[in-house]
Amino acid sequence: MKKFLVVSCWLLVGWLSIMCFADVPKLLSYQGKLWEASGAAVTGTRNFIFKIYSAETGGSALWTETQNLSLEGGVFTAQLGSVTAFPVGLTFTVPYWIGVTIVPDMTEMIPRKAISAAPYALNAERLGGVSATDFALRSAVNASLESLSARIGTIPSGTTPSTSDGNFNNIYLPTTTAVSGAIYLGGIRYLHGYSDNSFLGLNAGNFTMTGINNVAMGKGNLAFNTTGFSNVAMGAYALNQNITGNENVAVGGASLFSNQGGEDNVAVGIRSMYGNRTGHWNVAMGILSLYNNSEGQGNVALGTSALYDNITGSQNVAIGSNAGLNSTGSYNVFIGQAAQSRYRLIDNVVAIGARTRAAGNSTAIGYSAKAIGDNSVALGANVEATQPNTIILGTGQAVGIGTNTPSASLEVNGGIKFGGDDTASPTVNKAGTIRYRVIGNASFVDICMQTGATSYEWVNIATRSW
Repeated sequence: MKKFLVVSCWLLVGWLSIMCFADVPKLLSYQGKLWEASGAAVTGTRNFIFKIYSAETGGSALWTETQNLSLEGGVFTAQLGSVTAFPVGLTFTVPYWIGVTIVPDMTEMIPRKAISAAPYALNAERLGGVSATDFALRSAVNASLESLSARIGTIPSGTTPSTSDGNFNNIYLPTTTAVSGAIYLGGIRYLHGYSDNSFLGLNAGNFTMTGINNVAMGKGNLAFNTTGFSNVAMGAYALNQNITGNENVAVGGASLFSNQGGEDNVAVGIRSMYGNRTGHWNVAMGILSLYNNSEGQGNVALGTSALYDNITGSQNVAIGSNAGLNSTGSYNVFIGQAAQSRYRLIDNVVAIGARTRAAGNSTAIGYSAKAIGDNSVALGANVEATQPNTIILGTGQAVGIGTNTPSASLEVNGGIKFGGDDTASPTVNKAGTIRYRVIGNASFVDICMQTGATSYEWVNIATRSW
Protein backbone atom coordinates (compact mmCIF):
# COMPACT_ATOMS: atom_id res chain seq x y z
CA MET A 1 0.00 0.00 0.00
CA LYS A 2 1.40 3.37 -0.98
CA LYS A 3 1.78 6.21 1.48
CA PHE A 4 1.05 9.74 0.38
CA LEU A 5 1.74 13.19 1.80
CA VAL A 6 -0.58 16.10 0.99
CA VAL A 7 0.25 19.68 1.73
CA SER A 8 -2.67 22.17 1.71
CA CYS A 9 -1.59 25.28 -0.08
CA TRP A 10 -4.77 27.40 -0.20
CA LEU A 11 -8.38 27.18 0.95
CA LEU A 12 -10.70 29.81 -0.43
CA VAL A 13 -14.14 30.51 1.07
CA GLY A 14 -16.55 32.66 -0.94
CA TRP A 15 -19.39 32.36 1.52
CA LEU A 16 -20.53 35.98 1.30
CA SER A 17 -21.62 35.31 -2.27
CA ILE A 18 -23.22 32.07 -1.19
CA MET A 19 -25.29 33.87 1.40
CA CYS A 20 -26.42 36.76 -0.76
CA PHE A 21 -26.95 35.38 -4.29
CA ALA A 22 -28.86 32.18 -4.97
CA ASP A 23 -27.36 31.68 -8.49
CA VAL A 24 -23.70 31.76 -7.35
CA PRO A 25 -22.18 28.19 -6.98
CA LYS A 26 -21.78 27.23 -3.36
CA LEU A 27 -18.23 25.90 -3.63
CA LEU A 28 -15.00 25.90 -1.71
CA SER A 29 -11.76 25.93 -3.71
CA TYR A 30 -9.18 23.51 -2.24
CA GLN A 31 -5.63 23.11 -3.66
CA GLY A 32 -2.73 20.97 -2.56
CA LYS A 33 0.34 18.97 -3.57
CA LEU A 34 0.75 15.18 -3.26
CA TRP A 35 4.04 13.20 -2.91
CA GLU A 36 4.86 9.55 -2.81
CA ALA A 37 6.37 8.36 0.46
CA SER A 38 9.64 8.23 -1.47
CA GLY A 39 9.42 11.95 -2.13
CA ALA A 40 8.40 11.76 -5.78
CA ALA A 41 5.55 13.98 -6.93
CA VAL A 42 2.41 12.07 -7.85
CA THR A 43 1.12 12.38 -11.43
CA GLY A 44 -1.90 11.02 -13.24
CA THR A 45 -5.33 10.74 -11.62
CA ARG A 46 -6.37 9.73 -8.15
CA ASN A 47 -9.64 9.40 -6.21
CA PHE A 48 -9.87 11.81 -3.26
CA ILE A 49 -12.38 11.58 -0.38
CA PHE A 50 -13.01 14.94 1.28
CA LYS A 51 -14.82 15.31 4.61
CA ILE A 52 -15.72 18.30 6.73
CA TYR A 53 -15.72 18.12 10.53
CA SER A 54 -16.59 20.53 13.34
CA ALA A 55 -13.62 19.32 15.40
CA GLU A 56 -9.89 19.14 14.68
CA THR A 57 -9.78 15.48 15.77
CA GLY A 58 -12.45 12.83 16.25
CA GLY A 59 -16.15 13.38 15.70
CA SER A 60 -18.36 12.47 12.78
CA ALA A 61 -18.14 14.00 9.34
CA LEU A 62 -20.74 16.68 8.59
CA TRP A 63 -20.27 16.31 4.83
CA THR A 64 -18.48 13.82 2.54
CA GLU A 65 -17.59 13.96 -1.15
CA THR A 66 -15.49 11.82 -3.52
CA GLN A 67 -13.74 13.34 -6.55
CA ASN A 68 -11.43 11.94 -9.25
CA LEU A 69 -8.72 14.54 -9.75
CA SER A 70 -5.79 14.98 -12.14
CA LEU A 71 -2.35 15.78 -10.72
CA GLU A 72 0.53 17.46 -12.49
CA GLY A 73 3.79 17.69 -10.65
CA GLY A 74 1.83 16.56 -7.58
CA VAL A 75 -0.49 19.58 -7.68
CA PHE A 76 -4.26 19.09 -7.60
CA THR A 77 -7.25 21.42 -7.37
CA ALA A 78 -10.72 20.50 -6.09
CA GLN A 79 -13.98 22.43 -6.03
CA LEU A 80 -15.57 21.09 -2.88
CA GLY A 81 -19.32 20.88 -3.13
CA SER A 82 -19.37 20.36 -6.89
CA VAL A 83 -20.31 16.66 -6.50
CA THR A 84 -22.23 16.64 -3.25
CA ALA A 85 -23.87 19.89 -2.25
CA PHE A 86 -23.21 21.23 1.23
CA PRO A 87 -26.14 20.62 3.58
CA VAL A 88 -28.19 23.57 4.87
CA GLY A 89 -26.93 22.96 8.39
CA LEU A 90 -23.34 23.60 7.26
CA THR A 91 -23.48 27.38 7.81
CA PHE A 92 -19.73 28.17 7.92
CA THR A 93 -20.36 30.46 10.89
CA VAL A 94 -18.25 28.25 13.20
CA PRO A 95 -14.77 26.70 12.77
CA TYR A 96 -14.54 23.63 10.48
CA TRP A 97 -11.75 21.24 9.47
CA ILE A 98 -11.22 19.27 6.21
CA GLY A 99 -10.06 15.68 6.24
CA VAL A 100 -8.50 14.16 3.08
CA THR A 101 -8.27 10.45 2.19
CA ILE A 102 -6.47 9.07 -0.96
CA VAL A 103 -7.84 5.92 -2.56
CA PRO A 104 -6.63 3.17 -2.23
CA ASP A 105 -4.70 4.25 0.92
CA MET A 106 -8.02 4.80 2.79
CA THR A 107 -6.26 6.33 5.77
CA GLU A 108 -7.29 9.95 6.46
CA MET A 109 -4.27 12.18 6.51
CA ILE A 110 -3.43 14.06 9.65
CA PRO A 111 -3.65 16.71 10.78
CA ARG A 112 -6.95 17.89 9.39
CA LYS A 113 -6.74 21.28 7.68
CA ALA A 114 -8.67 24.20 9.22
CA ILE A 115 -10.87 26.10 6.81
CA SER A 116 -9.59 29.68 6.59
CA ALA A 117 -11.45 32.59 5.02
CA ALA A 118 -10.13 34.48 2.05
CA PRO A 119 -9.60 38.22 2.85
CA TYR A 120 -12.90 39.41 1.33
CA ALA A 121 -14.80 36.54 2.90
CA LEU A 122 -13.88 37.99 6.32
CA ASN A 123 -16.75 40.46 5.73
CA ALA A 124 -19.28 37.69 5.10
CA GLU A 125 -20.92 38.29 8.47
CA ARG A 126 -21.41 41.98 7.74
CA LEU A 127 -23.70 43.91 5.40
CA GLY A 128 -22.63 47.38 4.46
CA GLY A 129 -20.10 47.18 7.26
CA VAL A 130 -22.81 46.39 9.82
CA SER A 131 -22.44 43.24 11.89
CA ALA A 132 -24.98 40.46 11.36
CA THR A 133 -25.80 40.58 15.07
CA ASP A 134 -27.17 44.09 14.56
CA PHE A 135 -29.91 42.81 12.27
CA ALA A 136 -33.15 41.24 13.46
CA LEU A 137 -34.19 37.85 12.23
CA ARG A 138 -37.12 37.89 9.84
CA SER A 139 -39.10 35.63 12.15
CA ALA A 140 -38.58 38.04 15.04
CA VAL A 141 -39.56 41.02 12.89
CA ASN A 142 -42.72 39.26 11.70
CA ALA A 143 -43.66 38.40 15.28
CA SER A 144 -43.14 41.99 16.36
CA LEU A 145 -45.22 43.31 13.47
CA GLU A 146 -48.02 40.89 14.28
CA SER A 147 -47.96 41.98 17.92
CA LEU A 148 -47.94 45.66 16.91
CA SER A 149 -50.84 45.10 14.51
CA ALA A 150 -52.83 43.45 17.27
CA ARG A 151 -52.19 46.40 19.58
CA ILE A 152 -52.72 49.21 17.06
CA GLY A 153 -55.61 47.68 15.16
CA THR A 154 -56.44 47.40 11.52
CA ILE A 155 -57.20 49.86 8.78
CA PRO A 156 -60.93 50.69 8.75
CA SER A 157 -63.03 48.72 6.29
CA GLY A 158 -63.21 50.34 2.88
CA THR A 159 -60.03 52.38 3.41
CA THR A 160 -57.03 51.78 1.18
CA PRO A 161 -53.82 53.45 2.38
CA SER A 162 -52.19 55.54 -0.31
CA THR A 163 -50.27 58.75 -0.65
CA SER A 164 -53.18 60.32 -2.51
CA ASP A 165 -55.86 59.97 0.18
CA GLY A 166 -53.61 60.97 3.05
CA ASN A 167 -53.89 57.61 4.87
CA PHE A 168 -50.46 56.27 3.99
CA ASN A 169 -48.69 57.47 7.16
CA ASN A 170 -51.57 57.14 9.64
CA ILE A 171 -51.87 54.91 12.67
CA TYR A 172 -55.26 53.31 13.04
CA LEU A 173 -56.54 52.54 16.54
CA PRO A 174 -59.57 50.35 17.16
CA THR A 175 -62.55 51.73 19.05
CA THR A 176 -61.46 52.31 22.63
CA THR A 177 -62.57 49.73 25.17
CA ALA A 178 -61.19 48.77 28.55
CA VAL A 179 -58.69 46.46 26.81
CA SER A 180 -57.93 48.05 23.44
CA GLY A 181 -57.68 51.28 21.49
CA ALA A 182 -55.63 53.20 24.09
CA ILE A 183 -52.01 54.34 24.23
CA TYR A 184 -50.14 53.80 27.49
CA LEU A 185 -47.10 55.65 28.83
CA GLY A 186 -44.99 53.76 31.35
CA GLY A 187 -47.87 51.34 31.88
CA ILE A 188 -50.33 54.16 32.64
CA ARG A 189 -53.29 55.10 30.41
CA TYR A 190 -52.25 58.16 28.38
CA LEU A 191 -54.36 58.63 25.22
CA HIS A 192 -57.79 57.24 24.36
CA GLY A 193 -61.20 58.13 22.96
CA TYR A 194 -63.58 56.09 25.11
CA SER A 195 -67.32 56.75 24.63
CA ASP A 196 -66.88 59.39 21.89
CA ASN A 197 -64.62 61.51 24.08
CA SER A 198 -61.03 62.71 23.65
CA PHE A 199 -58.61 62.21 26.53
CA LEU A 200 -54.90 63.04 26.68
CA GLY A 201 -52.95 62.76 29.91
CA LEU A 202 -52.05 60.20 32.54
CA ASN A 203 -55.26 58.55 33.76
CA ALA A 204 -57.44 61.20 32.14
CA GLY A 205 -61.03 59.98 31.70
CA ASN A 206 -62.04 56.38 32.39
CA PHE A 207 -63.42 53.29 30.66
CA THR A 208 -66.88 53.32 32.28
CA MET A 209 -68.48 56.72 31.58
CA THR A 210 -71.51 57.15 29.35
CA GLY A 211 -71.17 60.92 28.94
CA ILE A 212 -70.02 61.98 25.48
CA ASN A 213 -68.28 64.86 23.71
CA ASN A 214 -65.90 65.59 26.58
CA VAL A 215 -62.37 66.85 25.92
CA ALA A 216 -59.68 66.49 28.57
CA MET A 217 -55.99 67.35 28.33
CA GLY A 218 -54.06 66.82 31.54
CA LYS A 219 -53.31 64.29 34.23
CA GLY A 220 -56.39 63.02 36.05
CA ASN A 221 -58.88 65.20 34.19
CA LEU A 222 -62.51 63.95 34.33
CA ALA A 223 -61.20 60.79 35.97
CA PHE A 224 -64.50 60.03 37.73
CA ASN A 225 -66.95 61.30 35.16
CA THR A 226 -70.06 59.14 34.63
CA THR A 227 -72.81 60.90 32.66
CA GLY A 228 -71.37 64.40 32.34
CA PHE A 229 -71.14 65.56 28.74
CA SER A 230 -69.61 68.35 26.64
CA ASN A 231 -67.07 69.36 29.28
CA VAL A 232 -63.64 70.79 28.47
CA ALA A 233 -60.82 70.27 30.98
CA MET A 234 -57.26 71.47 30.39
CA GLY A 235 -54.58 71.29 33.07
CA ALA A 236 -53.70 68.61 35.59
CA TYR A 237 -56.71 67.47 37.64
CA ALA A 238 -59.10 69.96 36.06
CA LEU A 239 -62.69 68.74 36.64
CA ASN A 240 -61.15 65.73 38.37
CA GLN A 241 -64.18 64.93 40.54
CA ASN A 242 -66.87 65.70 37.98
CA ILE A 243 -69.59 63.07 37.87
CA THR A 244 -72.74 64.42 36.25
CA GLY A 245 -71.86 68.06 35.51
CA ASN A 246 -72.33 69.19 31.92
CA GLU A 247 -70.93 71.88 29.63
CA ASN A 248 -68.27 73.18 31.99
CA VAL A 249 -64.97 74.70 30.87
CA ALA A 250 -62.00 74.35 33.22
CA VAL A 251 -58.60 75.67 32.13
CA GLY A 252 -55.78 75.53 34.67
CA GLY A 253 -54.40 73.00 37.12
CA ALA A 254 -57.12 71.76 39.54
CA SER A 255 -59.66 74.24 38.18
CA LEU A 256 -63.21 73.09 39.05
CA PHE A 257 -61.46 70.19 40.79
CA SER A 258 -64.33 69.30 43.16
CA ASN A 259 -67.19 69.89 40.73
CA GLN A 260 -69.63 67.01 40.74
CA GLY A 261 -72.93 68.19 39.30
CA GLY A 262 -72.38 71.88 38.55
CA GLU A 263 -73.14 72.98 35.00
CA ASP A 264 -72.30 75.79 32.59
CA ASN A 265 -69.37 77.08 34.63
CA VAL A 266 -66.23 78.66 33.19
CA ALA A 267 -63.08 78.54 35.32
CA VAL A 268 -59.78 79.84 33.97
CA GLY A 269 -56.77 79.87 36.26
CA ILE A 270 -54.97 77.52 38.60
CA ARG A 271 -57.41 76.20 41.24
CA SER A 272 -60.11 78.59 40.09
CA MET A 273 -63.51 77.41 41.40
CA TYR A 274 -61.62 74.58 43.10
CA GLY A 275 -64.36 73.82 45.65
CA ASN A 276 -67.41 74.14 43.38
CA ARG A 277 -69.71 71.13 43.63
CA THR A 278 -73.17 72.01 42.33
CA GLY A 279 -72.98 75.72 41.49
CA HIS A 280 -74.14 76.76 38.02
CA TRP A 281 -73.52 79.60 35.57
CA ASN A 282 -70.42 80.98 37.28
CA VAL A 283 -67.46 82.62 35.56
CA ALA A 284 -64.09 82.69 37.36
CA MET A 285 -60.95 83.98 35.70
CA GLY A 286 -57.79 84.24 37.75
CA ILE A 287 -55.80 82.08 40.13
CA LEU A 288 -57.93 81.02 43.14
CA SER A 289 -60.92 83.01 41.92
CA LEU A 290 -64.20 81.73 43.44
CA TYR A 291 -61.98 79.16 45.15
CA ASN A 292 -64.43 78.07 47.87
CA ASN A 293 -67.62 78.45 45.89
CA SER A 294 -69.73 75.36 46.39
CA GLU A 295 -73.33 76.09 45.45
CA GLY A 296 -73.35 79.76 44.44
CA GLN A 297 -74.80 80.56 41.04
CA GLY A 298 -74.41 83.28 38.46
CA ASN A 299 -71.27 84.82 39.97
CA VAL A 300 -68.56 86.61 37.98
CA ALA A 301 -65.08 86.79 39.49
CA LEU A 302 -62.22 88.31 37.50
CA GLY A 303 -58.86 88.54 39.21
CA THR A 304 -56.65 86.58 41.56
CA SER A 305 -58.62 85.39 44.61
CA ALA A 306 -61.69 87.37 43.56
CA LEU A 307 -64.73 86.14 45.58
CA TYR A 308 -62.35 83.64 47.19
CA ASP A 309 -64.52 82.87 50.24
CA ASN A 310 -67.88 82.84 48.52
CA ILE A 311 -69.65 79.55 49.20
CA THR A 312 -73.37 79.85 48.50
CA GLY A 313 -73.72 83.51 47.50
CA SER A 314 -75.16 84.20 44.06
CA GLN A 315 -75.30 86.95 41.47
CA ASN A 316 -72.12 88.67 42.66
CA VAL A 317 -69.66 90.54 40.46
CA ALA A 318 -66.05 91.00 41.58
CA ILE A 319 -63.39 92.52 39.35
CA GLY A 320 -59.84 92.94 40.62
CA SER A 321 -57.39 90.94 42.66
CA ASN A 322 -58.88 90.05 46.06
CA ALA A 323 -62.10 91.85 45.12
CA GLY A 324 -64.92 90.49 47.29
CA LEU A 325 -62.35 88.24 48.95
CA ASN A 326 -64.31 87.69 52.19
CA SER A 327 -67.86 88.08 50.91
CA THR A 328 -70.36 85.24 51.22
CA GLY A 329 -73.51 87.25 50.42
CA SER A 330 -75.45 87.81 47.21
CA TYR A 331 -76.19 90.59 44.72
CA ASN A 332 -72.95 92.44 45.47
CA VAL A 333 -70.66 94.39 43.17
CA PHE A 334 -66.95 94.76 43.97
CA ILE A 335 -64.73 96.58 41.52
CA GLY A 336 -61.14 97.35 42.39
CA GLN A 337 -58.24 95.73 44.14
CA ALA A 338 -59.37 94.43 47.56
CA ALA A 339 -62.81 96.05 47.27
CA GLN A 340 -64.76 94.35 50.09
CA SER A 341 -67.91 94.18 52.12
CA ARG A 342 -67.74 95.23 55.80
CA TYR A 343 -69.11 91.91 56.98
CA ARG A 344 -68.96 88.49 55.32
CA LEU A 345 -72.66 87.66 55.01
CA ILE A 346 -74.01 90.89 53.52
CA ASP A 347 -76.14 91.51 50.44
CA ASN A 348 -76.66 94.39 48.01
CA VAL A 349 -73.25 96.00 48.44
CA VAL A 350 -71.64 98.24 45.84
CA ALA A 351 -67.93 98.87 46.43
CA ILE A 352 -66.09 100.57 43.60
CA GLY A 353 -62.47 101.52 44.06
CA ALA A 354 -59.40 99.94 45.57
CA ARG A 355 -59.75 99.07 49.27
CA THR A 356 -63.36 100.23 49.50
CA ARG A 357 -65.66 98.84 52.21
CA ALA A 358 -69.44 98.84 52.39
CA ALA A 359 -72.13 97.53 54.76
CA GLY A 360 -75.42 95.95 53.72
CA ASN A 361 -77.39 97.88 51.09
CA SER A 362 -74.64 100.51 51.04
CA THR A 363 -72.49 102.05 48.37
CA ALA A 364 -68.85 103.14 48.61
CA ILE A 365 -67.23 104.78 45.61
CA GLY A 366 -63.67 106.06 45.59
CA TYR A 367 -60.31 104.90 46.83
CA SER A 368 -60.66 103.53 50.37
CA ALA A 369 -64.18 104.91 50.68
CA LYS A 370 -66.14 103.30 53.51
CA ALA A 371 -69.93 103.15 53.74
CA ILE A 372 -70.03 101.55 57.17
CA GLY A 373 -73.59 102.45 58.12
CA ASP A 374 -76.38 100.36 56.66
CA ASN A 375 -78.11 101.96 53.69
CA SER A 376 -75.39 104.61 53.52
CA VAL A 377 -73.47 106.12 50.64
CA ALA A 378 -69.83 107.25 50.79
CA LEU A 379 -68.61 109.17 47.77
CA GLY A 380 -64.97 110.17 47.36
CA ALA A 381 -61.53 109.00 48.29
CA ASN A 382 -61.18 108.13 51.98
CA VAL A 383 -64.75 109.26 52.74
CA GLU A 384 -66.51 107.44 55.59
CA ALA A 385 -70.27 107.19 56.03
CA THR A 386 -70.52 105.84 59.57
CA GLN A 387 -74.23 106.46 60.21
CA PRO A 388 -77.02 104.50 58.58
CA ASN A 389 -79.26 106.09 55.98
CA THR A 390 -76.75 108.83 55.16
CA ILE A 391 -74.98 110.16 52.09
CA ILE A 392 -71.50 111.51 52.78
CA LEU A 393 -69.27 113.43 50.42
CA GLY A 394 -65.63 114.15 51.10
CA THR A 395 -64.60 117.17 53.22
CA GLY A 396 -64.30 120.34 51.17
CA GLN A 397 -66.29 118.92 48.34
CA ALA A 398 -69.17 120.90 46.89
CA VAL A 399 -72.38 119.60 45.36
CA GLY A 400 -73.95 121.54 42.54
CA ILE A 401 -77.52 120.93 41.35
CA GLY A 402 -78.18 122.72 38.10
CA THR A 403 -74.70 124.25 38.16
CA ASN A 404 -71.22 123.07 37.22
CA THR A 405 -69.47 125.53 39.54
CA PRO A 406 -70.98 125.28 43.04
CA SER A 407 -69.59 127.90 45.41
CA ALA A 408 -71.02 126.32 48.56
CA SER A 409 -71.27 122.84 49.95
CA LEU A 410 -74.66 122.67 48.24
CA GLU A 411 -75.73 125.09 45.54
CA VAL A 412 -79.08 124.65 43.79
CA ASN A 413 -79.82 126.46 40.57
CA GLY A 414 -83.60 126.13 40.61
CA GLY A 415 -86.33 125.56 43.19
CA ILE A 416 -86.24 123.30 46.22
CA LYS A 417 -89.39 121.48 47.19
CA PHE A 418 -89.94 120.46 50.80
CA GLY A 419 -92.32 117.71 51.72
CA GLY A 420 -94.58 117.38 54.76
CA ASP A 421 -93.23 116.28 58.13
CA ASP A 422 -96.34 116.79 60.24
CA THR A 423 -95.80 114.06 62.79
CA ALA A 424 -92.04 114.25 63.27
CA SER A 425 -90.99 115.39 66.71
CA PRO A 426 -88.35 118.11 67.00
CA THR A 427 -85.09 116.42 68.05
CA VAL A 428 -81.40 116.99 67.75
CA ASN A 429 -81.45 114.96 64.55
CA LYS A 430 -84.09 117.31 63.09
CA ALA A 431 -82.35 120.54 64.03
CA GLY A 432 -82.01 122.74 60.95
CA THR A 433 -84.64 120.78 59.03
CA ILE A 434 -87.17 122.78 56.98
CA ARG A 435 -90.65 121.40 56.45
CA TYR A 436 -93.73 122.40 54.46
CA ARG A 437 -97.27 121.66 55.74
CA VAL A 438 -100.85 122.27 54.63
CA ILE A 439 -103.66 122.38 57.22
CA GLY A 440 -107.14 123.28 56.04
CA ASN A 441 -107.00 126.56 54.13
CA ALA A 442 -103.51 127.43 55.33
CA SER A 443 -99.95 126.41 54.41
CA PHE A 444 -96.93 126.61 56.73
CA VAL A 445 -93.14 126.61 56.39
CA ASP A 446 -91.37 125.56 59.59
CA ILE A 447 -87.78 125.05 60.70
CA CYS A 448 -86.63 122.86 63.60
CA MET A 449 -84.60 125.00 66.01
CA GLN A 450 -82.83 124.39 69.31
CA THR A 451 -84.59 126.35 72.05
CA GLY A 452 -82.60 125.17 75.10
CA ALA A 453 -79.69 123.04 76.14
CA THR A 454 -81.61 119.90 75.31
CA SER A 455 -84.87 121.20 73.86
CA TYR A 456 -85.94 121.63 70.25
CA GLU A 457 -89.13 122.84 68.53
CA TRP A 458 -90.62 123.58 65.18
CA VAL A 459 -90.63 127.35 64.53
CA ASN A 460 -92.98 128.74 61.90
CA ILE A 461 -91.22 131.04 59.48
CA ALA A 462 -94.06 131.65 56.99
CA THR A 463 -97.86 131.17 56.84
CA ARG A 464 -100.39 131.75 54.07
CA SER A 465 -104.20 131.38 54.15
CA TRP A 466 -106.88 131.38 51.42
